[in-house]
Formats: sequence, C-alpha cells, structure tokens
Amino acid sequence: MTIEQIEKQWQARANSMTLDQVEDALMRLSTSPKCDVELIARAVMMRRRIELVNASRPDPQAPPPDPVGLVEVFLPEGGPCCVQSRTIRNKFYYAEPRGERFAIKMPWHEFHGLAFGTAGTVGPNGGAWLECNPHLTDRLPKNPAPPPPAAPQ
Repeated sequence: MTIEQIEKQWQARANSMTLDQVEDALMRLSTSPKCDVELIARAVMMRRRIELVNASRPDPQAPPPDPVGLVEVFLPEGGPCCVQSRTIRNKFYYAEPRGERFAIKMPWHEFHGLAFGTAGTVGPNGGAWLECNPHLTDRLPKNPAPPPPAAPQ
C-alpha cells in the first residue's frame, strides 16, 4: 500500500467518527509514532479533531443573533432605513415595508433609547418616534395626575 492509500483509508474511517470517538482513537495511538502508518493515522485523526472542534465554534464573521422579544416600531417621516444597536456590536435593525409605512423590529430598550435619546442627532427626534408608535407609547409608565391646587385662603 502506498502512503496516499493509507491516508485515504484512515480518512474514510475518521470521517464517520464523532469528537469523542476521535479523541479515544488518539489516546490509543502512539504519541511518538515509530512508522509511517502510525504517523499518518495520528495526523489524520488530529486533522479530523480540529475540523470537529472548529465546526462546533460560532463563526466570528456571522452576524449576531436577533434578541428575543422584538417590538415593531414604525418609522417617522424622514426616518432611517436601519438603526444600529446601542448594546450589540455590529448589529443593525433594518426597515421593512408594512403597507404604506416602514417598520423596524427591534428590542424594547432600543426603541426607548430612540424615543428618549439626546437631541441634536440627525433624523427625527424622540417626539416623532413616540408620535408614530402610539401602541408602544401606551407601554410606557404613566405618572399619576398631579393633585389639584389648594384653594386660596
């Protein structure tokens, strides 16, 4: 058998193994190989182990997952086509058409930040966001009415 045939044989065996099985096989193989077959077997098993470990890791280039509990926020006139998250790095929430209007699905705290953010930023102010989203404005805590003024004496 040639070295290539031996490698293909071990590769076929390793491709059907799970991570635990590969680690068990590595424990049985010699740590200091004495022949080509042992060296090839160890290399193939190590390569398969690296593949399995890397496959279980999240992709660093993948966009962050959407948070749970998104609310639908309607855009005010002249509003943005997307909003960058204030808490999740590299996360953007994009507008989608909803009839004649556009809406963005975002977490509640992101909408709250838009509605009560600092003035002087580009685009609509917080009042415009609140006006376009009365269904969300109703969720805000309400202060009780002030007591009536005392009668003059």
